[in-house]
Amino acid sequence: MIGIYVGESFAEIAAKNNLNGEISFNRWFLPQLSIEKGIEKFLIENNFNEVSEVRWMTRFGRQVIHKGLGHNPALLVTEGFESWPFMNLPIDQIHFSAFPEKQKPPIQSHLIFGISERVNSKGEIDKKLDTEELEFLVSKLQLNKIEHVAIGLLHSNLNPSHEKLIEEYLKERGFKVFPSYKFNTSSSEKPRWWSSVLNAYLEPSFNSLKKSIQNGFESQNINCEIKIHHSSDIYNDIDGQPLNSLFGPSELFSSISQDESKAILYFGIEEFLLIPAFNKNQKYWNAPFGRVAINHR
Repeated sequence: MIGIYVGESFAEIAAKNNLNGEISFNRWFLPQLSIEKGIEKFLIENNFNEVSEVRWMTRFGRQVIHKGLGHNPALLVTEGFESWPFMNLPIDQIHFSAFPEKQKPPIQSHLIFGISERVNSKGEIDKKLDTEELEFLVSKLQLNKIEHVAIGLLHSNLNPSHEKLIEEYLKERGFKVFPSYKFNTSSSEKPRWWSSVLNAYLEPSFNSLKKSIQNGFESQNINCEIKIHHSSDIYNDIDGQPLNSLFGPSELFSSISQDESKAILYFGIEEFLLIPAFNKNQKYWNAPFGRVAINHR
């Protein structure tokens, strides 16, 4: 069984022999050796021919968000609410400034499109979705060379029918779609919308990194499933499967503490991570630009 941690400057890899419990470990500086080559070197040096499981622990998503290196998606919202993502954004400067600036969200205003539909606070449809409107929308998305689309309609947590229709329509036309109704643990609109936006924002970079890890193993003819654990990320959906929450390392450390009411403080080479007690549900992550809904514990 192999565990991998990918940080901003360093990568770490460890292997445990399931037969005798022997541990092998290596750490390398990423600017000097790529992730793919580092994994390949580790496998060769330890003569690993078979791997039962790979666990990848990462805070990659958070790094991409803070540095603004993601892929700009489009966001579809209920008509009249196009400006919502830019309202009440936190101030960027932590100290007093005569010229304060707001945090920059991972979406651009010209890529937010209103949809003529309405679901009320009881989950009842007040205005049906017009599929003909979606034809014109597709042409605008194609004009802007958009491939990733987030959907955030009002009260989709109560009635996701409109989001599901749009999701199916766009997927049939080759778009990668990230609806907000899947984050139905949040009754607030914006945290759900941010979850969809961030999934779309991170997906290209995240998949590229995952591919580098896969290539490292495939270079030695090792095909294995990579299980992903997040240490401060919010990416929740890849390959169609829900992943762990922002506090994903709790799974890795769950065997350490038998008392689920106790928190765990993790000291790593690049981060100090406080993992809340396992019996506490984590519903939101406080991103620099606002709360983000998460579905997992």
